[in-house]
Amino acid sequence: SIHVYAEEALRAYIYYRLVERKSSVPSVEKNRARREYYNERRIANARLKSFTKEEALKTIRKNYKQSPKG
Repeated sequence: SIHVYAEEALRAYIYYRLVERKSSVPSVEKNRARREYYNERRIANARLKSFTKEEALKTIRKNYKQSPKG
């Protein structure tokens, strides 16, 4: 099963690979399909690796060390 966030990226990839080598498809459409795929992939990666405010605070607290007073 594929994650919901990655569905559009996968569809865009399949379409891009289908039209990539076809001579009947104009190069403008090939370029559009390629851009669409890379954009969808970027969005999917951002969604899958979302970094919440709570995670940021947790990381800061975990790595925070008081400097020795003296």
